[in-house]
Amino acid sequence: MYKLLVVDDEPFILDGLVDLFQENEELDVYSAASGDKALELLSRTRMDIVLSDIRMPGTSGLELQKEIQRQWPYCKLVFLTAHSEFTYAYQAIQNNAVGYVLKSEGEEAIVEAVNRCLREIRRERQAQEFIKENEDYIASALPMLQSACLLKLLEGEPAEEYLRDFDKYRIRLNPDEPAILVALRLDRKSLRGTSHGQLHLFLQIKAVFQKYLADVFTGYEATFEGKHMIWVLQPNGEGQSLLYLKETLEIVQAHCLEALGAPVSVIYDDYAEWRDLPGRFGAIKLILNQITVNEDELVLANSRFYLERKGEEPERPEREAGRKKRLSLLRSCLEEEEDTLFYRTLSELLNEDEGPRDALLNNLELYHALTGMLMSYISAYKLSKELLADQDLFELFTRFRDKSSMENSIVKLAGRIFELRQKKQATHSKNFVAKVKHYISGHLAEDLSLAALAERFYINPVYMSRLYKQTTGSNLADDITRQRIEYAERLLRDTEFKIHQIAKESGYDSAAYFTRVFKKQKGVTPNEYRARFAPNLTD
Repeated sequence: MYKLLVVDDEPFILDGLVDLFQENEELDVYSAASGDKALELLSRTRMDIVLSDIRMPGTSGLELQKEIQRQWPYCKLVFLTAHSEFTYAYQAIQNNAVGYVLKSEGEEAIVEAVNRCLREIRRERQAQEFIKENEDYIASALPMLQSACLLKLLEGEPAEEYLRDFDKYRIRLNPDEPAILVALRLDRKSLRGTSHGQLHLFLQIKAVFQKYLADVFTGYEATFEGKHMIWVLQPNGEGQSLLYLKETLEIVQAHCLEALGAPVSVIYDDYAEWRDLPGRFGAIKLILNQITVNEDELVLANSRFYLERKGEEPERPEREAGRKKRLSLLRSCLEEEEDTLFYRTLSELLNEDEGPRDALLNNLELYHALTGMLMSYISAYKLSKELLADQDLFELFTRFRDKSSMENSIVKLAGRIFELRQKKQATHSKNFVAKVKHYISGHLAEDLSLAALAERFYINPVYMSRLYKQTTGSNLADDITRQRIEYAERLLRDTEFKIHQIAKESGYDSAAYFTRVFKKQKGVTPNEYRARFAPNLTD
């Protein structure tokens, strides 16, 4: 929906113009009887199009134009002018006003001028020029975008989606060739400073890493868990062995210690295909955690050193990435009320192959991950009163029996959550609309424009209009008009007020405009209505 402001100091013309656009469902129409009132309205709400008389007492059209360009530079402005005012209007056109319409051209020309503005606004919003104008800004954010892209890929997100973004983010790595992962961990002494101090230290370490490896390897990095850095590397030429990398990493580690005073541990992996990188990344994360637990410092080793020291191969660390992803998806399904996807994801998670892992430990770990996620959600959305009073549901959080009972309990709990969320959402919307309707009924003579109502209820005007229609099935503006006309009917039947008084009491500044709206709604003029239902009160 677009916002149109009509400005004219002649009440009859103003009402006619408002009436001209009232049927356009794309437009939320506002009116101002002077340039001063237009400025007051523009100080409270943005307009997409302003249709204004050019010569007005007080604030003129040209003065209004300057304020519009200052406050709302993307607003389109169309001037209504007479032949005798063309020279005056030409000054405005030279100052980048969208255009003008001669008053003698009639309603069709005015409607076309506004429609032309609408087409221009749509083109601007769809155009790519805005993106091109901000290329410098995007370029400055490239390292952050590159890091986010690679980290998502390493965490097991669909590879095809992120590999397509390599060109967009200027990542000069070849997905068809193997890559190698190198992880850097800041040791305890380096983590004692402030967060911005740690960020500065990471940037310095990144500069050291690039200094020694940039000529031989192409690489990109990402930070995770606040103290780790992961690099994805590919050699620039043939014959770049792991030995060369290891020897160079020794120099990097020594430089960080001696020049920056930062003890850094380094774990490097073997060359791997891109589809295997999430699993390798999972193994490296486990090793970094082991280093933390053991309080080891200045480690420099291949990942196989830790795996062989344990006497076993990694037990599909990609399972950890997949589990984490599914838990995150379950939470998203709850928030987005996607019940079908929730149940399918839950089933996949609970029925995955456990492999050689300790089944009891694995099931307990999964149980606590799921119940922790559910409890966090219930707490965040304040659902405990309705849900945990049910003893059957509450037992899910107090004991674990087996996978089958866990799935049954979670499915039952999730079903109640989806049901409860839908009811609460519908109740909140209905309560909000009830408040709006109650306010409207008590303030029919006041400003009930969408902007004024949105300001009163602390909500965006477009969202307010959409929410009202979704909840009631009718347009807010139509309901306001209906209530005003119903109130006017009562006044016509039960009071001796004159028509201009009834118009004002019903929220219409102009008796002529009130008469047009009333006849459109009821099929008769106010005087004809009164003559039929209260003949003794006829004006």
